[in-house]
Order: sequence, then C-alpha cells, then structure tokens
Amino acid sequence: MKTAAIVVMFATASAGCLAGCASSGGGLVGSGGLEVSGDENGGKIPKAVSPDTTKSAMQLVTAHCAKYGKKAFITRMDSPDQGGLMAFQCLAQGAKPAG
Repeated sequence: MKTAAIVVMFATASAGCLAGCASSGGGLVGSGGLEVSGDENGGKIPKAVSPDTTKSAMQLVTAHCAKYGKKAFITRMDSPDQGGLMAFQCLAQGAKPAG
C-alpha cells in the first residue's frame, strides 16, 4: 500500500512536467530504448518509470499525444520493482478524464 501511495504522489508531482515538455518535440523512441505503443486514445511505455528514464518517457508521452492534437494524462505509473509501466490517455483540450 505504501508503494501505491508513493507512485500516486510521484504521478501527481510529475503531471506538471507534461506542460513543460510539450514543446520538446521528442520522437516515438526515447533514450534507453523506450518505445510508445498506442494510438490516438493513449498507450503505454514498458519500463518507463525509473530515475534514468522517467523524464524521457514523459517527453515521449507528450509528443505521442501532440501528434493527434491532444494533451497527455498519465493514468498509471508502476514502481520500477513492479515493472515500471507508464500508461496514459490522450484527451482533447478541455475534455476531462473518464472516472
């Protein structure tokens, strides 16, 4: 349960980075071999959450959604010892995540 709380706190703190990374461009393949799999609705990046890869993964997520004219919203960040999966949704500006 403590790990889940840490992941939620990290995701909340990292959400602000999405706005800052929006102009970074980024491709679909990042440093460390990170790759986005997904479509215009969102996707995931395996092994994205770690001290060395999270920043690059956030840039990939932002770039992926931007190519569809949408904003990225992180929906899941597993801790590195749980695989480090990062999942996200791409939503039109002004839309709210389903909850």
